[in-house]
Amino acid sequence: MTQQPAGRRPERPDADRHADGETFDVAVFQAAFQASTLGLAMVDSDGLIVAANQALAAFLGWPHADMLGQPPGDGLLDDDVPAEGGEAAASAEKQFLRPDHALVEGVVTVTRLLPAAGTSYLLVQVEDVTQRRRRERELLRLATHDSLTQLPGRAALLHQLDTVLHGRRRDDRLVAVMFIDLDGFKIVNDAVGHAAGDAVLAQTARRLHDAVRPEDMVGRMGGDEFLVICPHVTAASAARALAERIERALEQPVPLGDSQLRVSASIGLSLCRVGERTGPELVDEADAALHRAKQLGKHRVEVFDPGLRERPAEPSRLAALLRRTRRENRLVIHYQPIVELATRRVTGLEALMRIREDDGGLLLPAEFLPVAEATGVLPGLDTALLFRATDQVARWNRELGLDLTLSVNICATGVTERLPGTVAAALRAARLPAERLVLELTEHVLVEQGPRNSQIITALARQGARWAIDDFGTGWASLSYLRRYPVTAIKIDRSFVAGVPHSPEDDAIVETLAHLSRRLSLQCIAEGIETDEQCAALQRMGTPTGQGYLFARPAPAAELPALLSTFAAA
Repeated sequence: MTQQPAGRRPERPDADRHADGETFDVAVFQAAFQASTLGLAMVDSDGLIVAANQALAAFLGWPHADMLGQPPGDGLLDDDVPAEGGEAAASAEKQFLRPDHALVEGVVTVTRLLPAAGTSYLLVQVEDVTQRRRRERELLRLATHDSLTQLPGRAALLHQLDTVLHGRRRDDRLVAVMFIDLDGFKIVNDAVGHAAGDAVLAQTARRLHDAVRPEDMVGRMGGDEFLVICPHVTAASAARALAERIERALEQPVPLGDSQLRVSASIGLSLCRVGERTGPELVDEADAALHRAKQLGKHRVEVFDPGLRERPAEPSRLAALLRRTRRENRLVIHYQPIVELATRRVTGLEALMRIREDDGGLLLPAEFLPVAEATGVLPGLDTALLFRATDQVARWNRELGLDLTLSVNICATGVTERLPGTVAAALRAARLPAERLVLELTEHVLVEQGPRNSQIITALARQGARWAIDDFGTGWASLSYLRRYPVTAIKIDRSFVAGVPHSPEDDAIVETLAHLSRRLSLQCIAEGIETDEQCAALQRMGTPTGQGYLFARPAPAAELPALLSTFAAA
């Protein structure tokens, strides 16, 4: 819009007369027109502005007088205008570049007016939404980005990864995900303080940005964990080379006042072609590779392969290892928080068993449980875990001022007449109240031994211990167990939670189980929560508590005090 002298003004009478004889003063209309906080303009049949108010002039950044007699310019008036009188075109939100180069945003509505004299005018209305949109964008940024590093958070990263994996047609390029964890970061926090830890995290974010390519995406998953998404790489070797470049960048000392801090990074790398994996699957694979990097000594890059999920272990060798586990102190316990979804408060911890291999790596339950059950060593491992975990959680409750529950899984062969006495001894030794202990059984365990289980479970319930059915909904005749046993909680299996909120079938199952638990006064815990979207949907469905990687993955006891400090523990 060029600046020119003001154009002609339309002639008008001082007043119009309504059909009923009342007189309407045009001056009142002009005063209202000028006083409106909406930007207003009248455009005649020649396409020129014949009237405009100060609000529109201020919005566009043009002198008021210079607008009159000029065409409206791009954006204010498009070709799609209403043909009939009194009808308004659909409102459209548009951006305008002012003469001072400021970008403003407005909702533009155009209405055709047909006065009695037959002259046609267009009324242009502009609502200034610049500040509103800026606030919305800032709130969205704060909600999806980490305030310390200014990087996208977990939910935003998973959304971006989903876009990458499904946003283009399949081709020969690979998508790579790198899961990065700082080695020894807890020591930095404990020895130097959280301010120093924050400085390390902020510097890590900057170095990640400098190390990756322009098209790559960097985000913070939480704590000292970061994620890099590479939308396309030509080969696995190129992705590994980039990961090693990141590793070298992160091992450089971090300046801190007159001293320097040195940390390294372990990196798990996973790759796939478009359409071969979902975002959570690809992240899980990178996480598994990261765990392997940690097990092999840290400060290294490991690429995911299926062997990390199904590491071959010769049964005879594994059986020998399991028999030595208690004698050689190879039993490792990891703890995963159970949280109240609405507040993110930690209400309890689930104790999960790991076995330390000869090479320092950790065997997960899926890798050793079948052999442990077949060789008869599993009940002994369960007992060792029970005594150690009750003692640990009782000490955390006393020392940290908490009131956490402890959930422990009981195997089928462990449900014997000796179990009530074993549980009582563990609680007594740890000084943990019985109601703080939750014993978890799968439906498979319940169905395997039938009536004999009922007496043992009832005896433990009378002692005050609570019972939960794990993986609820995946076994046989689940509802009969709720009537037959003194169950206090059900855990909705992760296979149902994974589909929330995009699978109507899974949504219906989860909502039904949540409703059932409320009617029976049972605690309801959702397993395997991965995203904020799942968490919000589960809350709407009436699921009050849950656990999953969204909050924290299982961690060794040494990391739990720092982990608990990030939550408002119940």
